[in-house]
Amino acid sequence: MSTDGKHIALRKHPQGETDAAHPDLVFIHGLGANGDVWENQISYFNDDYQVWLVELCGHGQAPPVHRSLISLPFLPQDECSIEQMAAEIAEDLEKNHTGSAVLVGHSLGGAIAIKLAANYPDRVKALVLIDTPVVQKAKWVQKRLAMNVFRRQFHRTVQQVFAMMCENAETAQRVIADALKVDKNSFISLIKEVMDMDLVKELKQIAVPSLLVLGSRMAKDKEKLPIFISAQGYDELSNKTVEYRSDVGHYIMLEKPEWLNKMMTAFLNKLTSSD
Repeated sequence: MSTDGKHIALRKHPQGETDAAHPDLVFIHGLGANGDVWENQISYFNDDYQVWLVELCGHGQAPPVHRSLISLPFLPQDECSIEQMAAEIAEDLEKNHTGSAVLVGHSLGGAIAIKLAANYPDRVKALVLIDTPVVQKAKWVQKRLAMNVFRRQFHRTVQQVFAMMCENAETAQRVIADALKVDKNSFISLIKEVMDMDLVKELKQIAVPSLLVLGSRMAKDKEKLPIFISAQGYDELSNKTVEYRSDVGHYIMLEKPEWLNKMMTAFLNKLTSSD
């Protein structure tokens, strides 16, 4: 495992013989999760692909942000940013000689994958973006309110927010339990990043094949899907394939793993055959 980066942890998943023709797969989880959220994809792809797992600051085995007990203007607080984590992942992938990899990102992890693909195009062969919003731009009042709520009532707010992300209670309990393990300061730092997010400029810079996998938390039905894609700036992503299901929540990799694996397999096979 690499912890050279200040805010991420990258670990190589052990496997047997892999197909040398296949690119490495790099999985990046979203806010409140950890590398284990990809368990169904790891078991499915691990025989043929080299799998790497990224964990974000304060999540899983990644170090948390370092906060001073005293807040002073000349003593800035440590924060973890999308841009910084993308840079650290790119650096660690280069150190591990992964070549041009396929980045698979969920939610915030997808946003980090987009930033990495835009800033370090040589490191990325393709993108798989799972339920990934890229434009938030919350107002100052909204950000201030959200920060205060999470700081003062972290456990209760996490339970309420993550319960709404899933279609079934069992999955909801799983993701809530994972989110409550996250370092509180790191979680809040990333919430602020999400609320400031606007990656449309980055989407314009990406030419690699990209698979967008979306569920009901992004568009309630298929007729509303074009509205979401346009509002999020995904029209700017030139080489994309879109897959959608209305009967799945935000955690598609846990709720509909067989379907997601099938979509990814078709995308990866097409990617390999075009080389």
